[in-house]
Amino acid sequence: MNREKKTEEKVAMALIKTAIDLKISEGLAEEYSGTESETRVLGIILARYLDGSARKIAEVAYAAMEEAGLYAESLGLNIVWNATNPGQEDLWIPQGDGYRHRVWN
Repeated sequence: MNREKKTEEKVAMALIKTAIDLKISEGLAEEYSGTESETRVLGIILARYLDGSARKIAEVAYAAMEEAGLYAESLGLNIVWNATNPGQEDLWIPQGDGYRHRVWN
């Protein structure tokens, strides 16, 4: 990874951490008060950012598993997705808004 991409990734990670910390400090909602973990808060932030779209949330989970090298788990998620959402594309084929995000490599 070149220096520019490393800097971009560090900035992105810092922004994500800041978003999580802000949500925890302001309290997401009464029912979560005092019990927020970083992973739960990140999940809530992503779900809200993705407007609660099951497809987009599943695509994010699939991509995260793939990035972490959890190939059996991502395959399992895709199998469950296909079984419960007949007629839809596999999770590694993004659907929707036509916006393609730049991937860090």
